[in-house]
Amino acid sequence: MTSSHSPNKSKRTNGLRPRNLLKFILIVIFLGFFLGAGTATGFVAALVKDEPVRSAEEIRKQVFKNTETGFAYFSNQDKNGTFELIGAFRNDEDRRFVKFEEISPNVKNAFLAVEDRAFYDHHGVNFKAFTRAVLQQIFQSDVQTGGSTITQQLAKNTFFSLEKSYQRKAKEIFLALRMERVMPKDDIFTAYLNKIPFGKAANLNNVYGIQAAAKGYFNKNASELNLAEAAYLAGIPQRPTAYSAFNSKGFDEEGYNLAKKRQELVLKSMLEEKFISQQEYEEALRFDIKAAFDTSTKKAYSKYPYLILEVENQAAEKFVEAQGITPDAKEYSEALENAKQEILSGGYKVYTTVDRKIYEAMNNVAKDPKNFPNPISYNFSLGDGKTKHLENEDIQIGATLIHNKTGAILGFIGGRDYNVSAVNHSNFRGTTKRQPGSSIKPLLDYGPALELGKVQPATPIDDIPLGGKWEPDNWNSKYNGRITARHALNQSFNIPAIKVYKMVGPENGYEFLSKLGFQLNKKRFLEAGLTPAIGTIESSPEVMASAYSTFANGGTHLDSYMIERIVDRDGNVVYEHKAKPEVVFSEQTSYLITDMLRTVIKDGTAKTILRYIGSRDVAGKTGTTNDTKDLWFVGYTPEITLSVWTGYDYPTTIRSGNIAKTSWGKIITEIFKADPELSPANAKFERPGGLIQMQVSSTSGKLPSDLTKEAGYLVTDWFNKKFIPTEIDDSLEKARVVEFNGKRYLAKDETPDDMVDTGIFFKREPYVIPPGKPKPLDVDKELPTESDPRESAGQPAPPSSPSITTQGNKNTISWEKNLSNSVVGYRIYRASASDLGFTKVGVVKQTDLKAGRYSFTDQGANNGPFAYYITTVDVANNESNPSAIVGNTSLPIGLDEPQDQGNQDGTSNEPPAATIPKRPKGVSGERSASGLQVTLTWAANPVEDQVLNYNVYFSDVEGGKYQLIGTTEGTTFVHPSVPLGDAYYRVTATNENGESEPSKVVKIPVKNQ
Repeated sequence: MTSSHSPNKSKRTNGLRPRNLLKFILIVIFLGFFLGAGTATGFVAALVKDEPVRSAEEIRKQVFKNTETGFAYFSNQDKNGTFELIGAFRNDEDRRFVKFEEISPNVKNAFLAVEDRAFYDHHGVNFKAFTRAVLQQIFQSDVQTGGSTITQQLAKNTFFSLEKSYQRKAKEIFLALRMERVMPKDDIFTAYLNKIPFGKAANLNNVYGIQAAAKGYFNKNASELNLAEAAYLAGIPQRPTAYSAFNSKGFDEEGYNLAKKRQELVLKSMLEEKFISQQEYEEALRFDIKAAFDTSTKKAYSKYPYLILEVENQAAEKFVEAQGITPDAKEYSEALENAKQEILSGGYKVYTTVDRKIYEAMNNVAKDPKNFPNPISYNFSLGDGKTKHLENEDIQIGATLIHNKTGAILGFIGGRDYNVSAVNHSNFRGTTKRQPGSSIKPLLDYGPALELGKVQPATPIDDIPLGGKWEPDNWNSKYNGRITARHALNQSFNIPAIKVYKMVGPENGYEFLSKLGFQLNKKRFLEAGLTPAIGTIESSPEVMASAYSTFANGGTHLDSYMIERIVDRDGNVVYEHKAKPEVVFSEQTSYLITDMLRTVIKDGTAKTILRYIGSRDVAGKTGTTNDTKDLWFVGYTPEITLSVWTGYDYPTTIRSGNIAKTSWGKIITEIFKADPELSPANAKFERPGGLIQMQVSSTSGKLPSDLTKEAGYLVTDWFNKKFIPTEIDDSLEKARVVEFNGKRYLAKDETPDDMVDTGIFFKREPYVIPPGKPKPLDVDKELPTESDPRESAGQPAPPSSPSITTQGNKNTISWEKNLSNSVVGYRIYRASASDLGFTKVGVVKQTDLKAGRYSFTDQGANNGPFAYYITTVDVANNESNPSAIVGNTSLPIGLDEPQDQGNQDGTSNEPPAATIPKRPKGVSGERSASGLQVTLTWAANPVEDQVLNYNVYFSDVEGGKYQLIGTTEGTTFVHPSVPLGDAYYRVTATNENGESEPSKVVKIPVKNQ
């Protein structure tokens, strides 16, 4: 076993004995001689006259004061409870303090042998060595040996510059003597070993002190160094640049060879001083020191650049926060800069919330180029007509994963490659943040509106022009009419969101966003008017994830955080995170918005997500900015929230519209793999009390009236019990409507029924369609406010130039339009060999005065041949004479004089059917993806049944009471608001004799949620 030098060797008391005083006088004389002074003592006194007599406290403080490397840690722990290391903070110097007893005896003996063999015998200056060095310089000897002791070296490195001057040497000697009087030898030795430089290590850090050197070269602690390793390190401090086996590019063969020779010298000195045996000496020479270098340990800055930089920045912010300095204080900037330097060089340990497995899983997705579109080249406008050409630009990604219950950041993606873009895209630190687009709508529009009782999921919102100077478009470039809040959010329409935000009010909106963690300038926010409603503010994935986690957390917001605690070099906790929960929304609001955002994934703009989540309970929202320059998806489970942004550093249109959603899906998949227990697959959002499911009017949001039920304007959804409707729907009215020149009017009483649309219509506030914009999709359901202004001019002229074409079993009759202002439409009559005369088979309504031809296709021409004529009808039900007959003119029906022209009111003289219709057959139905709508179809009854319309009945219980929910002339019916649960339907046909027997019951089962 290697022997060690006893730190108690040659014990002596501090102070100068007579013999030592003589040595001191001789040193002074020799120093004076060396300087060539006539009066040595006086001259030396002059050299040190400005050097203060330092107190013991000051000396100890300075020699142990070193910049010390700080470290960051993941939240993961091993079986012993030790946190996994992220790595060291960026610093030009890697220093790690170590105690005397934590240093291997091999190290102590190596340094004593090569640097100061008499360390435990002298009083700070080695008289013999110093005299030898002086004489060598006086006589200009070819061999020059150092005379400085370890104590002198420590004094020089701590208090003086490295310049070579007689004055500095004199001060160094006197200070070394002073240090030996006030400090124990072991403390001096410890301070020395913690301060000296060791060059660039195998981990490519510039290392200082024996612990950093042991870690940097061999990835060991100083206590674990073997004899060969200790000797190698002991040889470096004399010339650390020359004896370093590594440079900035890696291994340096020349430096290694010099260091190896120096190691052999150290080992030989240890053998001469009898610190080691001959056998130990030979074994140490044979040891493969090159193989012992550990180059696998990379700088944290190299392995986790985005992470280590973010930890440094956030740790500095928390350091300042712990001092009670707020960001709006004048001294904040200076305090923050000082804190950064302190964190980097003060030996702090920063413990984070980041999970290594999750962080690496997330970033593996970002690093894989197969997950992203190919690079593009484009010109970016710099303003003032200037552009910047960009070649092969990669689309970037930023993401943040937050634990809902704590606000802890479990992982994030700063970017795809730090060497390509150093911007941390998870929070856009130090650069302009990005607009969140429609992903802001749940936070600023719908969430606050639910909380304030302004809307509920079933509340109808009229998607029609706003009527102001600012008229934004919906993504589908349409006005979608009266739709529910759920559907509006589901489809991410802009106009309904703006109307909802208007209900909330900008002042309230600002307060809600502030509570959710947004840091906004209130003046600029309010000056923006209604535009923030669709995401014109700036945000980041971290802020968005933090805000959305509030919904998953039952309405309570916790600020996102990454720094768990900061510990100084002495083990004192200088900062520790403390949660400050704030209730922003009620549990009821949080559940309702979550349920609405479920629909976004199941049946809305984020269906892409379904392929990644399976049966998991997930809610989320897409976001797209103008010209598709930013794409977002923020989604959450009951346990975690993940926010993803994609875009270019120099914004341009993104050509892959699903990239944010697919990236979110790939990232969340890897997160589930990395930690299956983090968010269990069977976890569900729990519905709180205080909610009730109700059926209301889909046109007013009020309780259904009889007219509401008759029209089928019903919707079923969840309500906060605090805000359930109590009034009866008054938004509907039965009416007869005509359309003319692009405008709809209330029909005159005398206008015939077959020329008007008869139905139940909803009332709508007046609006103006902007030029070039379309009418609302449900314009045919709105109640006109004006009556038809047209007047009859007497019996109109019959249609001219009729013609017929036959294709298969279809006959198409066409004619020239009558351009009289009073014409409302045309009736088409048909006769066959078996008919008693002509029978009306259809009508065509005239809605404008544009010249052209109208046509009518007879779908039932397979029982022909047939003959046809057309008549013109005006607003007062005046009918023209028949047109010329087209078709089969050989039929024996008196073609010169049509036998039956029908009554002037548009009805036929044909005998009515003798009995009620047969019951409809082939009834079937299908639910929509949302489960809230059912479409029914059935086969048409035979012509001889002369069916006027079909009645549709509904029951929510098999064998229960059926309720009439609608009537239609066709063979398709849409039930727009089906209650949750199984649905049962049957259909009847009606004619002038009455109603048929009901069809067979068709069951439409509930969809699995």
